[in-house]
Amino acid sequence: MSEASAADGTERAVAEDVATGSGVVEPPPPTGDPHVDAVLVTLSRVGDLPTEAHGPVYEDVHRGLRDTLADLDR
Repeated sequence: MSEASAADGTERAVAEDVATGSGVVEPPPPTGDPHVDAVLVTLSRVGDLPTEAHGPVYEDVHRGLRDTLADLDR
């Protein structure tokens, strides 16, 4: 088990699968917003996907967070 720094400066445990070298990031604690929490769970599963599939996941996450912020302005 190793540690990886999150964007907000906190650290989350990362479990490495030695056979494949892939990592699984533990989901962050709940934010209190169900839409944001759902997007973050999706993001935490990106380690299960091949690298070429990461881009679409990141785009979906960005879109989901952007839409959530836009809904706050309405």
